[in-house]
Amino acid sequence: MEVLLHRVDLLQCGALQPGTLDVLPVGKKKQQKVAVGDDTGVLQVFYIKKGEVQYEWKSAPLGREISSVVIQLAKDKIFVGCGQSIHGFTRKGKEFVKIKTNLTETINHLFVEENMIWTGGEYIMNIYDSCKDYGFVMTKDRINDLTCAPVHNGELLSTIVACQDKCLRVYQGEKLSHEFAVEGSATALGFQGMNPVDNPSHHVGDPVQMIYGTEQGVIGLCSLDAKSMRRTGGVSDRQSRRMSCRELRDCSPW
Repeated sequence: MEVLLHRVDLLQCGALQPGTLDVLPVGKKKQQKVAVGDDTGVLQVFYIKKGEVQYEWKSAPLGREISSVVIQLAKDKIFVGCGQSIHGFTRKGKEFVKIKTNLTETINHLFVEENMIWTGGEYIMNIYDSCKDYGFVMTKDRINDLTCAPVHNGELLSTIVACQDKCLRVYQGEKLSHEFAVEGSATALGFQGMNPVDNPSHHVGDPVQMIYGTEQGVIGLCSLDAKSMRRTGGVSDRQSRRMSCRELRDCSPW
């Protein structure tokens, strides 16, 4: 079946890096809003009304290019990785926290849940608890993507890291619990359905259904729990093109 796609330009901004756009939860007015950060260091939130782009707010330049934008789980707060700093903004655009880390690598990946923050640089994954260092891991090869899920018992989420050396790695804090070989350099991570943290029917101990993408264009499915990690299916791209992102969103119509 042939699908016809049409390009629609919504917004003009500076150059963008992967992982610098996210969708906010639907607010009281049932309006879907989008947060995007660019290489000028400006974070902006916009929405579409009657086919026209409306700006909700823009931040002042943050001093460095924005390399990661995420929404805090179960909240509507926006967190931004900018060089070696982390900035937090409310839905209304007020900056409520700024963390100057002691990292030497650029923060390319972020995950935020309650008071815990996970960051991924080129080779180092760091964990912060209430803005203080909690732990770190130096991975065996370059980090291409990072996410978190409730895999092991305990309050701390497990970190799942996609690496350049054709492996997915799962850490509980600083301890490696799984190392799973995939078909190529892993470049994108996601979940089959909702993130288990947001899913009220998911309980710790239930298998986590992961989706990953590779540099060779393979989309793989795997099941993950505290004891094991196994492949359950997948799709190959005959043209072998790099999978650069994988995301599922429930978006309200504009």
